[in-house]
This record gives sequence, structure tokens and C-alpha cells, in this order.
Amino acid sequence: MKIYARLDDDNIVAEIISIPDDANLEDRFAPQIVARCILTDANTQPWMFWNGTSFTFPTPPAPTPDELLAEKLGAGITIISTGTPSLNGSYSISSDTQIQITGVLALLGVGQGLPNDAPTIPWPDLNGSPHMFTAVAFQNFAAAISNYVFGLRTTWAILKQGGDIPWPTLPATIP
Repeated sequence: MKIYARLDDDNIVAEIISIPDDANLEDRFAPQIVARCILTDANTQPWMFWNGTSFTFPTPPAPTPDELLAEKLGAGITIISTGTPSLNGSYSISSDTQIQITGVLALLGVGQGLPNDAPTIPWPDLNGSPHMFTAVAFQNFAAAISNYVFGLRTTWAILKQGGDIPWPTLPATIP
């Protein structure tokens, strides 16, 4: 059996054609189809790319700024506390989390203290394990998240416009 790969206009395998060894491709197909066929073997797969000498799988497209932003927001933030190592962890930075953080900061901002007037509040990391934050530690935590999310969104906006800027790096360090 002879195996041919018919290529599309982008040199991607569109079809695998098998014919008997004693047959000619030219006798079975129109010239425009024959012109797009390359003799190959059983290892060639649809969607492979012909680079002129061999077949390879096409390189996946680079992720878009939208995809990268969604990935980074979904991954959360890694916090390292130099003063309170028990706060070290990876935390959500979802929109819902940011709203909750804003609510706690609003209480602190008007002098009400932490929710329920507690000296510390538990805040879960991405695994659901609670970490106990004082008011000052929570403000530092919130600032780190705000700065990181601001950096992500600023980088995203610049990349969307064709700019070239690195994404913010982690971990974020708080006192």
C-alpha cells in the first residue's frame, strides 16, 4: 500500500490517501489534488505540518494576552511574609475575593477594625487552609494583592495594544 498525505494551502495534512502498490495516484485523482500530495508512511497523521522535508505537528499558537491574564488570575498570588511566616501561602485573587478584601478594608478604613471586632480573622489560601491575619497584616496582604492585580491588568492592556512588557513576578513579599 502506498500512503500519501494531501496538504492544504498551509501545508497541513488535510487527508491521508492509501492506494495499492501497483496503482498510480495520477490515474485516480485530478492533477490539482495530485500536486498537493506527498508520499509518506503510516506515521503521518492528519493536522501534521509539512515543512518541505518532513512532517511535524504544528506549533501551537502563542497564548493571547486574554488567555495569559485569565491563567494568572486563576493561579492566584503567592505571599511570603517576612514577619509572620504563618501567612505564607498562595491565595485567590478572583473578583469575589477582591470584593471581600475591599469590604474588610472599608471597615478598617473607617476605624471599625476587623469584622466582628475580632483581633484576627481567618483567610483561606487556595487549598482552603485558614491563615490568621491581624489588621496590619491584612492591610499589607490587601496591598500586595492590589499591586499584583494592577500589574497584571496593566501588563495585559499593554500587550493587547502590541506592546512588549514582562508580566509581574511572584512571590509577593509582605512584612
